[in-house]
Order: sequence, then structure tokens, then C-alpha cells
Amino acid sequence: MTHRLFFAIAVLTLVSCGHKPSGTNEISQPEKMTEKFFETYQQDGPGKALYGLLRTNKYIPTKEADSVAIKLENLVVSLGEYQGHEKIKESKYGQGITQLVYVVKYYRQPLRFNFRSYQPGSGWRIQNFSFEVDFLDELDETSRAVMLEDNYGK
Repeated sequence: MTHRLFFAIAVLTLVSCGHKPSGTNEISQPEKMTEKFFETYQQDGPGKALYGLLRTNKYIPTKEADSVAIKLENLVVSLGEYQGHEKIKESKYGQGITQLVYVVKYYRQPLRFNFRSYQPGSGWRIQNFSFEVDFLDELDETSRAVMLEDNYGK
């Protein structure tokens, strides 16, 4: 009898330990790629981070990657000290396309980074990267009286 009770408790313990709580979110591979990007971004600067990210896609020409990196490096010089980043949105298009949107905080003003990742069946790679300065005007659209009801359910 005690062996059966011990066995039942052991099985229940193993099952409960192996079960993932329903509120737990697994970090997607595209998000892992962007977090690695931001680690390099903070430690070594935007150029090196962008180079590491864009080389996950062999179809992005080096010349194009260099051009984007130079533009970003030139821009951030005028924004002051880097203050961090925050994921704003993750959108999926099926199982193989993901878009991650981040706000990158600088002392003077924020930037928005858009990461589009693609998984054609042989691992994730960056498909498109863009950054924007003039995105705060979009907040005006969401705060209009007509939109408030839609956004907040009032």
C-alpha cells in the first residue's frame, strides 16, 4: 500500500513539474534574435549589432547592410545617451513570418525599430529591418475621440 501511495505521489509530482503554467509565454526565436541584437547594440554600438543581425540573411547585400548601419549610427549620435528598449508589439503571419516592433529609448527622443523575420523551413533569419524617428504622430490617431471607444471599450 505504501509503495502504491509513494508511486502515485511521485507520478503526480513529475507530471506537475513538467507542466507549463498556462500564463507562461515562450520566447520566440525571432525575439531571441532581437534580444541578441540589443545586447550587441548596447555593448558595441548600432553598426556592429546591425551587421550581426543582417548577416542571418545571406540575401541581404553587404553594401545595403553597410548603408543602413551608417545611417543609423549617424542618427543616434544626435539623440544622446541610450536609455534602453521596450518591445511594443509582436505580430505573426502564419508560422513562418513574425514582426517585432520595439521602441528604442534615447535621452533626446525615441526611435522605433521594426524587425521582420522569416522562417522558410531552414531556420529563422531577418527578412527586413527598418527604423523610424517620426512615429509619435500615430499616437494622435489613437487618442481621437472616435478611436477612444474602440481602444478602451468605453
